Amino acid sequence: MSIVLSAEIGNERRIYTSDDMPLSVGGAACHLALPGLAKDGAIAFLGHDRGELFIQPAEDQPGEAPLTCNGVLLTASRWLGDRDEVGVGSHRLRCQVSGDTVCLALVQTTPPILELPEADAPQHPQASATDRAIAPTEFEPRWQSPPRRARFRISPRLLVMMAAIALLAAPAWFVITARAVRIETSPTADNLEIQGSWLTPKLGDSYLLRSGSYTVAAELEGYRRLSETLEVNGDTPSVVGFVFEPLGGLLTVTSRPVDGAEITIDGESSGSTPAYDIELGAGEHTVEITAPLHLPYQTTVVFEPGEAPQELEAVLVPNWAPFTVETSPANATVSLDGTVVGSTPLEHRIEAGERIVEIRRQGYKSFSRQLQVTAGEAITFGLVRLVPVDGRLDVASEPTGASVTIDGGFSGTTPLAIDLAPGASYKVTISMAGRRTFATVVEISSGRRSEVQAELELLSGEVSVTSLPPGAQLLIDGVSSGTTPQTLELEARPYQIEIQLEGYVSYRTNLTPEPGLPQAVSAELKEEGPAGLPQKITSPQGVDMVLVGPGRFTMGAARREPGRRANEVLREVELTQPFYLATREVTNSDFREFRSGHRSGAVGSYNLEIDHHPVVNITWNDAAKYCNWLSERAGLPPVYVERGGKMVARSPFSRGFRLPTEAEWAWAARNPNSAGARKYAWGESLPVPADAGNFGDSTGASVLGSAIPGYTDNHGATAPAGSYRPNPLGLYNMGGNVSEWVHDVYTVTPSPPSEVTRDPTGPSEGAYHVIRGASWMDTNTTELRLSYRDYGDSARPDLGFRIARSTQ
Repeated sequence: MSIVLSAEIGNERRIYTSDDMPLSVGGAACHLALPGLAKDGAIAFLGHDRGELFIQPAEDQPGEAPLTCNGVLLTASRWLGDRDEVGVGSHRLRCQVSGDTVCLALVQTTPPILELPEADAPQHPQASATDRAIAPTEFEPRWQSPPRRARFRISPRLLVMMAAIALLAAPAWFVITARAVRIETSPTADNLEIQGSWLTPKLGDSYLLRSGSYTVAAELEGYRRLSETLEVNGDTPSVVGFVFEPLGGLLTVTSRPVDGAEITIDGESSGSTPAYDIELGAGEHTVEITAPLHLPYQTTVVFEPGEAPQELEAVLVPNWAPFTVETSPANATVSLDGTVVGSTPLEHRIEAGERIVEIRRQGYKSFSRQLQVTAGEAITFGLVRLVPVDGRLDVASEPTGASVTIDGGFSGTTPLAIDLAPGASYKVTISMAGRRTFATVVEISSGRRSEVQAELELLSGEVSVTSLPPGAQLLIDGVSSGTTPQTLELEARPYQIEIQLEGYVSYRTNLTPEPGLPQAVSAELKEEGPAGLPQKITSPQGVDMVLVGPGRFTMGAARREPGRRANEVLREVELTQPFYLATREVTNSDFREFRSGHRSGAVGSYNLEIDHHPVVNITWNDAAKYCNWLSERAGLPPVYVERGGKMVARSPFSRGFRLPTEAEWAWAARNPNSAGARKYAWGESLPVPADAGNFGDSTGASVLGSAIPGYTDNHGATAPAGSYRPNPLGLYNMGGNVSEWVHDVYTVTPSPPSEVTRDPTGPSEGAYHVIRGASWMDTNTTELRLSYRDYGDSARPDLGFRIARSTQ
């Protein structure tokens, strides 16, 4: 190991390393030159060995400057340690050691005081037993090292003296550093000891304890042995108290009729039954015992200090019911509240309460049922026949948007994906106006996908257009197509035909050409001026019909309107022709003239057969046939024809009796004075005012199960046709009494909302027809609004109709 020597002589400081040694000490010619010496030669040499510094007298020392170490004359080598002082004549060099650095500084220049050895002492004290002997060296070569010095030895006499001093000082030191702490217990302990140190003397009522951690151990009969930790430090109070916990007793807990019940004492788990010798403290304890399928058991036990052991037997009350189920096919998985409990056939215990049973088997629809289980009451499902999962049918067409019917029922538009019950064949029909209808039969298999794709062939039909006077401008869907008369071949889709001639009122109609069935449009143009039409006409049965003029308005309802449904899309509609609309619904008496055997029936205790009440429980086809019957009585061409058992309207309408179109009904009901659209039949806001109409009121609550709060119209079911207040056009019950069939086939969005539709009559075909207006059964905001659109294909006890007629 190397060292660094820092030599400070006067104001000069020099640094030497191990490689610079040996260093000479003495006169002006030396490495460490001391001032004032007569000769320039060396008095001593400094060397090192294994990181330690030693000094060795020169063989030829000047007599004027004796060499000493700590006042002892040096005649041989000596190791230098921290605070050793080397004397060279009148100079003193003090040695300071810090790690591998040694500082040798000139600190004093006074005459030396020699410490001569005693007469019986060895001639050279530096070679005593406490030093390691260093043999003289010539310091040549530089790598030679002095021998190791001997160990330091202490004389026996010195040891005895030091021990005596220590024995006298220890008690005083302990008293000074200890803290007096009085230990109190409640109640007072029979015996108490401080553990954690061999020395814990007691002074009066207090213990003298030095800083540290101790254990206070105390005993008292009738109480649990006390063992508490005591931390002693500068913050420890002079009095420290501890409280004994009274001894309680031992508790044995058993349960029947089941073992293994969970034991909870004072909110903490204490194992399961049977449990023996549970140790409890004195006082009151709450014991709760729970087991699956049993009601919880709870009681209180009390122990006095030292009391004898107690036994507790808990009789658990069963809280389950037997459950059995079989399935076809078997081996279906049964779950209770989401946890699998087995497979069928299954016998199981179900805990009382509200439970959900679910049965699953791959390839079959899941079966689920909610149960209210009562303890002890068996639940038997018997045989549950699982239904195979549906198959998926994908229907596509070119072009898209074609109507799809499956087994005669409307199912949506292409592209369409629908789930169907397996193991059956279905007739799929794909149709679109102006295209040839596609039909096929497809078989559906469980869990498999089937596809139907159809390219719909474009169709056309012949249409001849004439006008009186001739030479009028012909517009088809707003595009000029020449003048009348002419014959056209048009695609079999809906068109709007308009015939214009200056000085004459324009003629407009809607038309759908049919392949193989030539159609004709004959327009008798009227000169511009007053229409000359009567404001009121009468049907062959004497029903008043009022003239409703043309106009443009908005159908549907805004998205934020309370109660609005998705099929009430806002759209602009223009009615270009006036029409007549009956002031009241068709009555039982009216309809029985057409069909004497019809029965409107009854609802609960309310008779729906009264002559002057609206006819109900009729289909749309029934209503259309009645209109044709009226047209025949009036000598007018019928509007409807029967095709395949269904009534279909001619296009354009003839002047015969018919059902009002949805647009005509909405225009007459919501805009009777051509002002802003009404929200309700009586006005713009709720609640329903008195005598507003026949709705679901308190009178009919026994039949309906609910009612409009606070409203009474005194009719439990239908009311007389033409009752209550009419609207500004003189029309009765446009909201209330019975809902009404209208002409249009139902579609969710009748026309693009961004376009103005003129004289709409609805789709050419479909399974359902539109129903408008509230009835005596309706009680909520949605149905009471005039914009509400319903649809159906069957009769109802609250559904009737009123008649309409075109003016040309």
